[in-house]
Amino acid sequence: MKPTATLPTPQQLRARLDSNGVLDLVSDTCFADTLRTHLPAHRQRLYPPIETLAMFVSQTLSDDRSCQRVVDERIARSLARDTATPSSSTAAYCAARQRLPLPLVSDLCRQVARRARDIARTEGILPEHDTLLIDGTGFSMPDTSENQGRFAQPASQEPGCGFPQGRMVGLLCATTGVLVDAALSAAKGKGSDESTALRALSASVEPGTVLIGDAIYENYWTWATLQEARCEGIFEINGSRFLGRREKRKRRVTIERPRRPPWMSRERYETIPRRIVLRRVISRKKGCLDKLLLTSLLDHRSFPNERVREQYGRRWDVESDFCSIKDVLGAGVLACRSPDMIVKELWSYLLGYNLIRLLACQAARAHGCEPREISFRHTAQMWSAWAMLGEELDERRWTLLLDRIAQRRVRNRPGRREPRAIKRRPKPRSLLDLPRPLARCCCSAYERR
Repeated sequence: MKPTATLPTPQQLRARLDSNGVLDLVSDTCFADTLRTHLPAHRQRLYPPIETLAMFVSQTLSDDRSCQRVVDERIARSLARDTATPSSSTAAYCAARQRLPLPLVSDLCRQVARRARDIARTEGILPEHDTLLIDGTGFSMPDTSENQGRFAQPASQEPGCGFPQGRMVGLLCATTGVLVDAALSAAKGKGSDESTALRALSASVEPGTVLIGDAIYENYWTWATLQEARCEGIFEINGSRFLGRREKRKRRVTIERPRRPPWMSRERYETIPRRIVLRRVISRKKGCLDKLLLTSLLDHRSFPNERVREQYGRRWDVESDFCSIKDVLGAGVLACRSPDMIVKELWSYLLGYNLIRLLACQAARAHGCEPREISFRHTAQMWSAWAMLGEELDERRWTLLLDRIAQRRVRNRPGRREPRAIKRRPKPRSLLDLPRPLARCCCSAYERR
């Protein structure tokens, strides 16, 4: 599908979920620099890099995420256009995915995020102090020897009975919901903790940005990193930090520099300030325990306590965003069987997530509301439903589509509390506590349980 001349702007998102619609988007002029930088030299193939990327993203966004489905779609499109038809085997497509440069996928994901935030900034929705939410989440993958070598499984699981686990720490925009940047690592091991990921992600944060996170990020090295990047932070106080009676009564808290950790060089340690002054804010909510917040925003007049509490109250949005990525799109359990493809697959999911958020920003701009007020699942469903028609969008249809997307609003139940539990009981199946080849020899033991 190619855009018609009646569309409002050439860079607007075309509401197509298939690979042809994704191809129209990623080959747009606003992403030309990214494509020119990362596209490798390649000969004429049935699966060129740009089309392979579009098929990969379409695969992650579809309900049927099999390689066979996206190859069959490519065959049907070739038959309709009377062009060279590829084989029904998925080998050529899988090889094309392996040749796809990872920086191309990740940089396009960041470019889409910048595009969505530019829309919010143009409409005046983005606040003066840009706010980013930071948190970490885990993802699972197939149990292969290559994945086990890079992403080890939890120590609580017996060898051959578990699955490798990875960790993603993401920076998400509090206003638009797009993923600005992410750091991927194993779930355990040196350099895999979330504080290390924050220090790595701080290089992509603009000065003046306010970072909001939970208590795991509240440590001296985080505050020093934010101070060096000229950013601010609002975090719940870490449980290991002790405040005396006098400090609990004061508005400002001075924390001293701890001893040099083993991972930090002496030269780097000497450049870090010896003490940092923070501001203490108590967050009280009916029916909840009081939370003690620490922030580097020391000016009470420009950033009063009530605004600090309000900003920290948005931290829960990152949990909903991770739910959209892992449950709605299905990125919680990945399918690739090698570590390099696992990372590439996850970035493809994140690129698809940002595309849906970009469409929500388009609808929010047309109806004068915040992008987070629009349902993510509803936007994805509308995008999928329109893809089935395979028709072009004129100006009237584009406006009507944005209107229907913006009709489904969320965030209309502030302060809602629900138990983090499920009502439906799982099936009474035995847990596999032996490697599967051994368990096949004693199937009767599992049947008697």
